[in-house]
Amino acid sequence: ASVSRVRNRVFQISLSVAPATQRGDRRRGTFHAWQDARMSQHYGMESPGAHHHAPLRKPARYLVIIDSGGSTLARLFGDAREQVAEFDAGTEEVAQMTQGLQSVPGALGPEWNLGLEGHSATERGAAEVYTLDV
Repeated sequence: ASVSRVRNRVFQISLSVAPATQRGDRRRGTFHAWQDARMSQHYGMESPGAHHHAPLRKPARYLVIIDSGGSTLARLFGDAREQVAEFDAGTEEVAQMTQGLQSVPGALGPEWNLGLEGHSATERGAAEVYTLDV
């Protein structure tokens, strides 16, 4: 490597690296790029980062099946009726979660105002609310 001053405080660094031969020759110090010892020692994979040790989110307590503009959605809510997740109600997971549970028709109560504010009164009245076993 060589360092030379170009102007005032600007420096130019030149590195000379031995070219890799087509077959690679360890005795001469030339290798394919993927065999080069100067390359990363992670074998193409980044080391996993440190685990995040924050408290986990509480499990969902309520499942609301509601029509939304022609498609049926399943929305999961926590204890305080804050939305945790939203997905298509036609999935197999919804059938598994609701198996053996009785739904309560309608989500018109004031406790649902914040969580379902984008839905009309008709949609909220036709919704099915399940209380999940946690």
